[in-house]
Parts: sequence; C-alpha cells; structure tokens
Amino acid sequence: MDEYILAKQRGIKTFTTKVKISHIVVKHSGSRNPSTADLVPIQRNKQQALEKLELIKAETTAENFDKIAEKYSDCTTRSNRGDCGWIFRGDSHKVVEDVAFNLNIGQLRESSHLFANLKSASLSF
Repeated sequence: MDEYILAKQRGIKTFTTKVKISHIVVKHSGSRNPSTADLVPIQRNKQQALEKLELIKAETTAENFDKIAEKYSDCTTRSNRGDCGWIFRGDSHKVVEDVAFNLNIGQLRESSHLFANLKSASLSF
C-alpha cells in the first residue's frame, strides 16, 4: 500500500509541518523574560499569574481570542492580537510546539503560562 495512504490512516497530524497560531502569555517574576510587552518588569508571582490566566480563560472563546490577547497578553505579540504567525517544527519553544502541533483548527488549549488558539495548519505530503 502507498506510504501516503498508510500515514493518512494513522492520522493527518503526521504531516503537519507548520501551524499558524495566536497565543496569550501570562508571565510571572520567575519567567524567562519577566517583563510585559511594554518592557515593564513583572511583579506577580507564579500563583498570581495562574489566577490571572484562569480569569482570562473564563472569558475567552475562539471568536474573541484576538481581542483578549490584545488586552491581556504579556508577550510582544500582543500588538498583533496574539498572532505568532507561522511556526515550523523545531523553530519555537518546546512548550509552544507541544501545544500548537496538537490542536485542531479553532481549538483553544492551555499549557503552563500559555493559552493558544490554532488558526490554520499547513500540510505537506
């Protein structure tokens, strides 16, 4: 049987090589880069960051994700409404890839301090 057909039977995600995602990042004082998109030092602790993330999640849907990212994200992508653009496997932080390459289009998912929305995926065969 053709390798393409066998792989397709195992799942289309086998072929996903790049994805377009948006994310909301809530940082804490122990984050890798503990400052906001405006370069203001982050004062909140990890527990406070998790509590803020819970509040953000409660009001966020796939439809309003862009507006919420623009309002609350600590990442510099905030000015692009959380849009990270296209990311390729191996080109981003592991935590981002672990989320991004395991989402369905329009699905929201959280991982530690990251809340992501997959916009589209590019497949190559």
